[in-house]
Amino acid sequence: MMNLESAREVHTSAIWTKIVDELDYRIHCQLQVLKDAPIEKVQAVQQKIALLESIKKLPEDVIERES
Repeated sequence: MMNLESAREVHTSAIWTKIVDELDYRIHCQLQVLKDAPIEKVQAVQQKIALLESIKKLPEDVIERES
């Protein structure tokens, strides 16, 4: 479990910036998939996008929780 100090450290690190960039790329790819997805797959793609978005906010969520 991350503490406040660790979350702040992660949030400002260069590596986290690269991770967020990769997550943004994957979200972009899923948005492209969503455009052509058959109706029965739309919800699964939306859930994947939501999960990727939630991972991007991980340090901020910990900071909020621990503050």
